Amino acid sequence: MFIKNLMCVALSTAFFGSTLAAQVRCGSNSVRGTWSYSSIGWALVNGSPVPLIMLGVMVVDNTGKLSGPGTAITNGEVMEFELDGRIEVNSSCTGVMTYGMIVPTPAGPVRVPGDGVGRLIINTRADEIVSATLTTPPAWGMKPNWLTTIKRMSPVPGDCVAGQIEGPCGSSR
Repeated sequence: MFIKNLMCVALSTAFFGSTLAAQVRCGSNSVRGTWSYSSIGWALVNGSPVPLIMLGVMVVDNTGKLSGPGTAITNGEVMEFELDGRIEVNSSCTGVMTYGMIVPTPAGPVRVPGDGVGRLIINTRADEIVSATLTTPPAWGMKPNWLTTIKRMSPVPGDCVAGQIEGPCGSSR
């Protein structure tokens, strides 16, 4: 009986110990780096749904500040913009991204009033973040209904050079 109980304790310890060790914890360093993103979905503009596609690159620094260029295509119109915002990461690998858009105008870049808010799921093993946008400010003139996939290009904040083979953006990282 003693041997049987000892084996149960040993197997339980091995099973639960390995399960606890496999749990992933996230923090601000989990999202630091250079990321590409693509969004697809719909936006309600003046009560009518219009298709929306966005592509871009964003850099997230050590504090969670994000920035980077992007392109949006909605209802057949192309708009260039710069992202400006923050990512807050929970230890459960979920988070919130609050972001604004800076658009070019003849008078110079202008930040559109208000911020969009997206919920995040961070998959550290796949170097991927999935985001569902929850709200956009009234000044943007739309209600969101889009999903964004964000893939890590480099674990280091900064630009990746096109065609780079070695280093943080290449295959040897």
